[in-house]
Amino acid sequence: VLPVSVFVDNIINDYSPPVGIISSPLSGQTVSGIVNFTVESQDENGISEIQFSIDGSLVATVFNVSTHTHMWDTTLLNNGSEHSLSVAVIDNFGNTSLLQPVLVTVQN
Repeated sequence: VLPVSVFVDNIINDYSPPVGIISSPLSGQTVSGIVNFTVESQDENGISEIQFSIDGSLVATVFNVSTHTHMWDTTLLNNGSEHSLSVAVIDNFGNTSLLQPVLVTVQN
């Protein structure tokens, strides 16, 4: 009888970044008060982290969710000011997607 060797590779190799969209607010929209800054994302192996930024500054990070809404208070901002909302989505393997930013105008 000859010995038999078996190699089992159960390691998942994920090189695909997650996908997502900023679903609210819409680019070009005028916003006021408390704004729902919402992201929807997905990845076949799960989402680890969603990072919300406004004008390039990180304002919130959430973990282990694919959809989340950050409540953005615009009441302290100048009327007519434009702001860029951006998001980074990171999957469970560290792959990162930078979503298309949204540009909005504040008018309280």
